[in-house]
Amino acid sequence: MKKAFIFILTLIFLALPVLADDSLTFELESKYVVDGGLELPSTVEATLLFPKTFQGRGGVVIGNYKDTTANGFNFEIHNNGNPRIYIVADGEAYDVIFDKADVRTGEKVHLAVTINYETRELFLYVDGEKVQRKKMKALPESVPLENVFILGGDNRSGNAQYFKGEIFSLALYSKVKTEEEISLDAKSESLDPDSLIAGWENLSGETIKDVGASGHDIKLSINENWTTEGGYKGEYAYSFALVGDTQSLNYNYPQKFHLLYDWIVDNAEDKKMKFVFGLGDITDNNLLWEWALAKQLINKMEGVVPYSVIRGNHDGIQNYCEIFPLAEYSHMIAGSYDGSMLNTYQTFEVGNIKYLVLNLDLALNDEILAWADEVVSSYPDRNVIVTTHIYLHSDGTTVDRTDPTPATNYGSDYTSDEICERFIKKHENIKMVISGHRPCDNIVVTYETGDNGNKIAQILVDPQSIDVSQGPSGMVAMLYFSEDGKTVSTDFYSTVKNKYYYNDENTLTFEVEVIGENPSATDPEELPAVPAEEKDMKGWIFVVASALVVVIVGFALGFIIGKKKKA
Repeated sequence: MKKAFIFILTLIFLALPVLADDSLTFELESKYVVDGGLELPSTVEATLLFPKTFQGRGGVVIGNYKDTTANGFNFEIHNNGNPRIYIVADGEAYDVIFDKADVRTGEKVHLAVTINYETRELFLYVDGEKVQRKKMKALPESVPLENVFILGGDNRSGNAQYFKGEIFSLALYSKVKTEEEISLDAKSESLDPDSLIAGWENLSGETIKDVGASGHDIKLSINENWTTEGGYKGEYAYSFALVGDTQSLNYNYPQKFHLLYDWIVDNAEDKKMKFVFGLGDITDNNLLWEWALAKQLINKMEGVVPYSVIRGNHDGIQNYCEIFPLAEYSHMIAGSYDGSMLNTYQTFEVGNIKYLVLNLDLALNDEILAWADEVVSSYPDRNVIVTTHIYLHSDGTTVDRTDPTPATNYGSDYTSDEICERFIKKHENIKMVISGHRPCDNIVVTYETGDNGNKIAQILVDPQSIDVSQGPSGMVAMLYFSEDGKTVSTDFYSTVKNKYYYNDENTLTFEVEVIGENPSATDPEELPAVPAEEKDMKGWIFVVASALVVVIVGFALGFIIGKKKKA
C-alpha cells in the first residue's frame, strides 16, 4: 500500500511541470490566428524559452505585419536573441532592436517592453529587471491596425518568420506599466487583468482562450491552400497565362526554372491558351547567365503559343534590349516605339474578338505616352490589354509617389496614378491593365472607371513570395474566358509543386467589357467574305462577260485587218 501511494505521488509530481508549463511551438504550415482586431499596445509581456545554440532570427512572438503598405505591429526576437519592436504606420517603419539582451539561455525568460508613444521612449525588462532604454526620434501616437494578429508568426507570405522557440504566456496592455508592476508580473503565475487588451496563458491545444474580457481567442489555422484538387473546372472557350516576376525562381533556383515554361508548352493546347503575358522582373540581379537562361526558356513558347515580354526594375535596359532584339522577335510585334522591345504592341484574334496587347516599359515619358495614345486610338475596334511592370498595389489601388518603390524610382516621369489619369482612363477601348512588381499571394482584380464611363479591369500577379521559405513555386496565373470574352475565371498553379494555390482570392470570376456585340475578326484592309450563293452567280456573270469581250475584240481585229488588205 505504501509503495502504491509513493508511486501515485511520483506520477503527480512528474505531471505538475507539464500541467503548469503548457507551451506552444510553431511551424511554417500553421498559424495561430487571434480572433478580432487588436489595438496598438503600450506594454507587451511574454514568457518564452529559446535554445542556447540557436542561430539566426528567432521569429515573431506576436504580430500582424504583412508589408509596408499596411499598418502593423510586431514583437519579435531578431538576430543574436535580441528582442525587437517593429511598427508600420502610414507607410513609415519604426524599428527598435534591444541589443543588450539575449534570450537564448535555454531557460524560461520573462520579457516585457513598454512603449511610451508621447515621450518616444521604450524600455526592455528581463525577468522583471530593467535592461535597456531606447529613445526614438519619432513614434506614431495612434495607429489603426489593419491585418489579423498571429501568435508565433505574422502575415508575411509562407509565415517565414514563425517563432523558433516556445511561448508559455503572452499579454498586451493598453497602459505603460511601471517597473514595479512588471517585476510583480514576472513573479506571478497569472496575468494582470488591469488594462489588459488580450492575454493568453498555459498555451496548448488548437483553441486558446483569452483570459481578458474582450474575447480575443486564438485558433489554430493549418495552411490548406496547396491542393491537387484545385483549379477551374468550368467551361471556357480560351485562356490567357500570366507569368509574374520570375526573378527569385531564375536566380535562386535556376535548375527549377524550366518547369514553369515546360508546363506552359505542355498545356497550351489542352488549356486553349491564346496568349502568355510576361510581367517583368525576368531576372533578379541582371546577370548575363540569368538572361541567357530566361531567353532559352521563354523561346520554348515559339510556335506553340503567342507571348509578350516586358522589363521590370530588376532588369537592366541594355541587357534586356541585347537579349531581346526587335529584329529577332519582329515576327510577333506589330509596332515599336523606338525600334526596340521596350515599348511595343501586338495584335491577335480569338474567334470574333480582336485584341491588342500594349507592352509599356516601366520608364515612361511624354513621347512614349503620346505614341501609346496614337496606337490605341488607331485601333478603336480592338480590345486593348496594357501590360506594364509597376501599376497596382496588393490592395488594388494604383501606385503613387508615397509607395516605397514607384516607377518614378526607375526612370519614369509618371507614377501609376498619373499614368491611369493621363492615359488609361482616356481610352474607351482599354479593357484590361495587367502588372507585377508588388509581391502578393493572390490574383488581385479591381476596376477603374474610364472617362467614357467604361469599366477597366486591373490585375496584379506577382507570386514571387508565395511560401518562399518553403522553396520555389513557379506560379502561373490562368484566366479562363467565356466565348464572348466577357466572363473570366481564374486559378493559380505551381509548376514546381504540381499543386494549385487555392483560396477565394485565387478562384475568382469577374467580368470584362468587350467592344461590340458581334465584333468582326477581319483586318481593315481585308475584304469581307462573300456568301457561297453570291460567289456562284458572280462566277457565271464573269464567264459571260469574258466571252462577250472576246467576241467584240475578235470582231474589231477582223474589221481592222480587212480594211488593211483592201488598202
